[in-house]
Amino acid sequence: MKPIIPPKYDIGFIIKNCNDQLLEALEPWCSNIYVDEGNVRSMIDNYITLESPNTGFDLHERIRLFDDEKNNEILVAIDGNKFNQQDFQVIQQLSEILADSGEIGSFELGNLHIDIVQINTYEKELINN
Repeated sequence: MKPIIPPKYDIGFIIKNCNDQLLEALEPWCSNIYVDEGNVRSMIDNYITLESPNTGFDLHERIRLFDDEKNNEILVAIDGNKFNQQDFQVIQQLSEILADSGEIGSFELGNLHIDIVQINTYEKELINN
């Protein structure tokens, strides 16, 4: 039996009130992450220094500032002060949720606000030839 692989979407997390722990927990679950809060440049630089050896992705491209233009097809707005375990479970299941019921538009799941601009999948781009 082949494993069921969830679809890969172009997801951007927009995090207000971000901190080191939230950045570390959420970055692997998205295409781009937009962060604000305090000494953000230092937080981003520290994270990139620690995680770059563990990934083939260019983290300088993945992690962006809150005010940067957001071109992702699916945008998830997160308030770090309200983010909880149920929200993290939604993040972990977001691909399946979008595959089952994703339509263009906006909706709320827990403390997450989700905007779907397009609903294309990108599994083929993940395969190295």
